[in-house]
Amino acid sequence: MSTSRTTTIDHKAFFIGGSWRPADGTDHFDVISPRSERRLGRVPAASEAGIDAALAAARRAFDEGEWPRPTPAQRAHHLTRLADGIERRRAELAEPINDAVRIANDSELGLDGSVFTADTARGFEVARRVRTGTFSVNTFAADLGWPFGGFKKSGLGREHDPGAVEEFLLTKTASTDPGAGLPAEVTQGVPLGTGPGTRGPVK
Repeated sequence: MSTSRTTTIDHKAFFIGGSWRPADGTDHFDVISPRSERRLGRVPAASEAGIDAALAAARRAFDEGEWPRPTPAQRAHHLTRLADGIERRRAELAEPINDAVRIANDSELGLDGSVFTADTARGFEVARRVRTGTFSVNTFAADLGWPFGGFKKSGLGREHDPGAVEEFLLTKTASTDPGAGLPAEVTQGVPLGTGPGTRGPVK
């Protein structure tokens, strides 16, 4: 199962006042997604003249454009439509991932899985949803220093886990008359039973 999106948008100009304006300089910098830390594109560095032009265009749009004219209720309507459109687009992008997770979870087996994606955060979201004992993001490697085991027909229990050590231990229970006291050298550092017929920890 894999999902990947590698398209980036590289600009060499600024969109100011409804049209593209060539950058004054030659310096550029990468735009990095704060969510996935993936490179989204590359944009030119703005000069002071470019910043002034953008501010002037924004001021004109606010004073003379369409936005100041609608009533507050109409503005709210426009913003709601925008939010609904963003949510629909988010659902469209999530649909293939949801299908992939459903197909993976429909399997009778669940030992291991992996996903390859340019969006690492989305990869870990898939890892949480797929029912396998181990899951890799952008690799096939499994760290056997951590618990290893499966879901469903891939088995029960875990290896390489502190709990797995208990399979190799023998437990012994020592009992005495509940009404009798115990010397401190016997009880020191020893957990005592707290169930019916016991006196609980010695104070």
